Amino acid sequence: MPVPESAQVCLAEAEELLAARDRITSALAARVGRVHRAGEAKNHGHASTKLWLRSVGGMTTPGAGRLVTMGMELDRERFAEGSLAEGIVEAICTATSGLTDEQATTAEGILLELAGSAGAAEVAKAGRYLRAVLDPDGHESDEQADFDRRFFRVRRRRNGGLEGEFYLPVEAAARLQHLLDVYAKPKAEGDDRTPSVRNADAFIAFLENKIATELLVLVTAESLPDDPPAGEPSREPAGTPVPVRPAPPASPVPPIPPPHRGQKAASDQKAAPGREVAPGGDARPGQGARPGRGWG
Repeated sequence: MPVPESAQVCLAEAEELLAARDRITSALAARVGRVHRAGEAKNHGHASTKLWLRSVGGMTTPGAGRLVTMGMELDRERFAEGSLAEGIVEAICTATSGLTDEQATTAEGILLELAGSAGAAEVAKAGRYLRAVLDPDGHESDEQADFDRRFFRVRRRRNGGLEGEFYLPVEAAARLQHLLDVYAKPKAEGDDRTPSVRNADAFIAFLENKIATELLVLVTAESLPDDPPAGEPSREPAGTPVPVRPAPPASPVPPIPPPHRGQKAASDQKAAPGREVAPGGDARPGQGARPGRGWG
């Protein structure tokens, strides 16, 4: 059918199609669950039910896994009648998968009641909490399995950019989501960036603040300036400090011994007229000095 021109009509028909999709998904999940229990996919040459859904239905691996889980776990009455959305059904099935029948019944009742007033994200969060409470050992193994799934693949483009895919465990995913929620918001009115572009800008800002990089610039020798000819004044700006080579240390000078007691220093001794002072400080005999007396 052609798409109606009226947006209001499109909204009403989209709601009807969503309800129809939920009923179709419920019917499909019931049949996939029966196939999975009987192992019928292996009888037709497929290694598993998920691989059968991937090859025949063109589904992705996560999508096939979700459909098998819905076919195995949930009482589909409310799902089939259209009172539960597919996202909520998937969250409940993920929470009850692997629990005992008693644990699954308890968790399913709580989550179905919560689904009347909450969305799929809130139901999924409550489901993780219930799994941790009802099956602590299983919760630890789930956390380890989730951590083991981590990967971060990147491919370098010709222009030097990177692209790729990644999967982060629950705790790391929550940290990244908080970063994007805070820094990837529209900056101001009229910010027409798409959510993916805003996420990229937030991640770029995070890298610029946290990661320091070195940029290697390659130039040819011909592009470098020539040395100034001899005699040409320096082109360095005024005030550029000139390195000075330190002077070699002076040779050590022996200390001058202090004058003897009762004797003046040589610099303070003055020869009297007609007297010649000997290096020892005494007047030489025969030069007018009195015998037996020295200078003091």
